[in-house]
Amino acid sequence: MAEGKFGGGLGTLESPYLIEDADDLNAIRFNPSSNFKLANTINLGVYPYNNEKGWLPIDNFYGTLDGDGHKIIGLKIMREYQNNVGLFGNCYENTNITLQVKNLYIQDAHIVGNKQVGIVFGNITMNESAKIQTEPFILNCKVTGTVDGNDNVGMAIGYINWATSINTPCTAVKHLYVKGTEHALTKQTSYGGIIGGSDASWKQKITLDYVIGDVTFNRFSNGIETDLNPNFFSTSHNLTNAFYNKESWVYGN
Repeated sequence: MAEGKFGGGLGTLESPYLIEDADDLNAIRFNPSSNFKLANTINLGVYPYNNEKGWLPIDNFYGTLDGDGHKIIGLKIMREYQNNVGLFGNCYENTNITLQVKNLYIQDAHIVGNKQVGIVFGNITMNESAKIQTEPFILNCKVTGTVDGNDNVGMAIGYINWATSINTPCTAVKHLYVKGTEHALTKQTSYGGIIGGSDASWKQKITLDYVIGDVTFNRFSNGIETDLNPNFFSTSHNLTNAFYNKESWVYGN
């Protein structure tokens, strides 16, 4: 095991750092603009990542993570008073490197946060340098588990925030399967099966392509954003090839 020193690679797209264990995954936070690839299944159910508060979200990430068909298991975050909560917390889209997680299965995650809460990303900010973003933030992934929060709660992404002058459409998610439960802790919560919320003036810029899932919501569910239940499909985002309670697409194949 590499124990935080990576199992090889240069951090480039052509030669990403190889992640062999939980310490390597944690070391992403010290190289936020680099590129990474899982070498095997990563278990976060080990000390110190399984302590009382669990995993500390990785902030300021604007690189790429390729799961290469592997899993992350044991992801637990218990930070009910913290905003921007997920495997990655507060992230940015950058012109030079596309922010992306792909070919990854995050299995049976348990996430608790305050605002901007998701299993993969808590918050994504599209700033001025992100005008040419063309790749989805999440590509060919599977996400299962539970997500609890007070506002902007999504199974995959908590919130997407646009800089006011950006006028470029964004395919935020492509080829994603989600299954799990969301608990909105207040009646005012904005939340959905894929994305919890987005900058109101830019909702029409978001496209979700080929998303499949089965997400159970608690009694405060109001179908805001991209709730996968067909009775609550939102018109505020562009949905293509979206299916509820269907498992015909097999992740990784």
